[in-house]
Amino acid sequence: MAKPYDATTKQLVDLNPAEWLRYVGLPDGIVTPFDADLATVTTEADRVLRVEGAVSYLAHLEFQTTYKADMVERFLRYYVLLRYRYGLPVHTVLILLRRAADGPDVSGVLDLPHPDPARTEPNLTFRYDTVRVWEQPVDTLLGGPLATLPLAPLGDIHS
Repeated sequence: MAKPYDATTKQLVDLNPAEWLRYVGLPDGIVTPFDADLATVTTEADRVLRVEGAVSYLAHLEFQTTYKADMVERFLRYYVLLRYRYGLPVHTVLILLRRAADGPDVSGVLDLPHPDPARTEPNLTFRYDTVRVWEQPVDTLLGGPLATLPLAPLGDIHS
């Protein structure tokens, strides 16, 4: 059974996907939400948008309300599966809805170590963007687009 936040955030993104791209700072274009069902290998990603423009790509928006130690590696799996299945670059954005979703490894970079201990450089580096909603001024969220307005109660009232 889907979690209530998953269904709600998908509906919010579908309300106006272009506004969500602007909200998370991704390049604009012709935006089409679609169900990127990756269920044959793993569970479904929160929301994937196909963006057609000067550079076409997939925007993967992942909403989190709680911290999970393996979540960044899960996003890497989604990235690889989306890239493989659709042949487009993928831009992952983690949207943290609560402080409880933040954690020590939520840095925007996942470095996987090289199997040879003599080599210090990572074997693989995965980069993603992070939006911490509680750090954003509530006035900015209230003055923003309608599709992202429901985030306002989560924003920073002290800014």
